Amino acid sequence: MEQLYLWLWIFFLYAFLGWCSEVVFAAVKTGKFVNRGYLLGPVCPIYGMGVALVLWALAPLEGNLLVLYFGSVLITSALEFLLGWISEKLLHQRLWDYSNMPFNICGHVCLAFSLVWGFACLLVVRVFHPVLMGLVALIPHLVGWILLAVFSAAFLTDLILTTAAALKLPRQIRAVEDMEKLLRSISDNIGESLYSGVTKLELEERKEEFQAKMEARNAKNEALRRELEEKIAAYRASVGKNRTYHRLVKAFPHLREERHHRRLEELRAYMARRNQEKQESEEHKQ
Repeated sequence: MEQLYLWLWIFFLYAFLGWCSEVVFAAVKTGKFVNRGYLLGPVCPIYGMGVALVLWALAPLEGNLLVLYFGSVLITSALEFLLGWISEKLLHQRLWDYSNMPFNICGHVCLAFSLVWGFACLLVVRVFHPVLMGLVALIPHLVGWILLAVFSAAFLTDLILTTAAALKLPRQIRAVEDMEKLLRSISDNIGESLYSGVTKLELEERKEEFQAKMEARNAKNEALRRELEEKIAAYRASVGKNRTYHRLVKAFPHLREERHHRRLEELRAYMARRNQEKQESEEHKQ
């Protein structure tokens, strides 16, 4: 039980300190506060797990700086790659992306940050960890267990609720893809109508047939447009209710750059043009 007590403190302390470092980094970069964690609470679990793994595997070798450094680089990079891969498979998105960085592996890890993690772990193991463990030793054991129980309950609740909300993101991505297919169908119908207008208007004996087909295509396009408008309205409503989605977008700006967001912007531009055309048509009739 004593080991569990210490490892829980290690996890929560470094998860909190990692969150603090991310917040400071974001504040320096953007000039404002951003909750840079996956969770709602002030913790970044990847830091707690990373430091715990390094301490468990390498603390006995802390006297050998080279082994400690390169071992830390390897462990933290493997953890970052694993969690990045899992998040991409579950959410169909990347919470971080190093694809534009040199010497990256699948965009999940890159050499520059891996080297930084190595130096950070040197400081943790050789400088910060002994001080933090000294502070933990000052906490009465019973009080320490009560605090850990509260931290654990809050952490697990936050993790379950956040993950449940985040897992809705793939459905929203598929909704955008469905809207894109509808828009493509509308464009195809318009293209076919233009092609028919060029090839068949020359044939007077088939003019009635051509007009009937044009009316059918126009009716189909109108139905597709109505369906597209309904899907966009439903999508906006679902995203508007998903507070976790908006928080994650702020915490991980890369989400704004994902392919489905560009699709949605294109769809919004189309609908804006469509509404403007309707308004101009109504004004013209009046």
